[in-house]
Amino acid sequence: GGVVVLGGRISAKKLHLREITAMIRQRRARWAQLGLVLALLVLAALFTLESDDCYFFYWKFDSLKDFLLTRPDTQSAKIVGVPQNGRYLGNLLGVILAKCYESPLFPLRIVYFAGGFFLLAWAGSRVLSPKDRRREGMWFLLALLVLAPRVLWQEVYSWGAAYVNYVTPVVLLLLLLLQVRRAVEEPKVLRLAGIALTALAACLFMETNTLFLCMTSTLVLGWQLFKTRKITPACAVLWLFSLAGTAVMFLAPGYHTVGEDGLREFGFSMLGVNLAKILVGTLVRPTVAALMITGLLLWYLRQQGGKAWLGCMIPAIPIHLFCLWDGFMDLFDPGNTVVLEAPTVPQTIAAAALALLWLVMLCLWRGGRTKGRVVLLAAALVLVSGPLLVISLNGNRNFFSGYAVLTLVALVLYQRARQLGLGEFAWLR
Repeated sequence: GGVVVLGGRISAKKLHLREITAMIRQRRARWAQLGLVLALLVLAALFTLESDDCYFFYWKFDSLKDFLLTRPDTQSAKIVGVPQNGRYLGNLLGVILAKCYESPLFPLRIVYFAGGFFLLAWAGSRVLSPKDRRREGMWFLLALLVLAPRVLWQEVYSWGAAYVNYVTPVVLLLLLLLQVRRAVEEPKVLRLAGIALTALAACLFMETNTLFLCMTSTLVLGWQLFKTRKITPACAVLWLFSLAGTAVMFLAPGYHTVGEDGLREFGFSMLGVNLAKILVGTLVRPTVAALMITGLLLWYLRQQGGKAWLGCMIPAIPIHLFCLWDGFMDLFDPGNTVVLEAPTVPQTIAAAALALLWLVMLCLWRGGRTKGRVVLLAAALVLVSGPLLVISLNGNRNFFSGYAVLTLVALVLYQRARQLGLGEFAWLR
């Protein structure tokens, strides 16, 4: 009997020690999360309050007409972009935030820029994470957003006008997906109205995101009609207002001068160079996210058994070593930070090799529903990057939407791996 009691005491002590260890880890995780939040706010203040907002420098605010961006002031500086584009909401928010620059309302800029990160991470986690892992998923996405490549920090995070037009529509698209999901389950009038307004708003920021929403809503509607022979109210409203928003954007007079104003070009002659730029900007530059995706796919293949994972790991090592080296060199010698130059041959080869490696690993992986999600996200990456093939690319900021999709792929892979026994990242608790 004494032995039993002694054994019980030892087990109780072990259990108590585990509880204490878990509490300590949880407290450390909370401090790490708090530190991440504070660092994000500090970065938002340091970067965005000193950013080069073209709306602040190039536009007059003498009247309501000027406030709505119908007439640029080019006496002291040259406009870089299409003056009369269809980014109506992006332009309006850009002006409002620029006007806050030298006013007591300047903290609103910090709230907007830092809040955009949190809202994007929250919405992405709500869309793709299981209910019991949404908090972990949000911190995971937030970490990857902060660990974005230097080029995105320079051209998106630190430039107020670019942040509004590139980050905001991605957030709206994720929120729109949440709205559609709820409305499909229970089509209430207010939910359908919310879908209409969000879809219309999402179309008035960035052209590539507008085209992406128009194409995906059309594909979803067609698939639903083919599969079930009927259309749900949510998908119908999404499609109608996506088309309406696309029409509102591209009826703007500025697009009629594309290819003639010397600022933007359009044509199939740029396919080859732009494809290389897209591959490098989407796959090579995001070193952390790309490495995480490769590592998780290798983990899945190893869990399946066999030697396939080893055959994929051998080429993955030099590819990612090159990507890490390229990212390291970019920090110290970014080159021309204004013009997006054509990538080098080694960069193009590394990007193509990484894309091929992911395709092979995806075909070898028996991932079931999770694999289906990854394939859909890969299709989304192709759709959102497709329009960039035929227009002049004037910066790495064009690849932010692709990077956002890449972080969502990493999240899906990580969450499923956690369910299958992968150890938790303690700081994500």
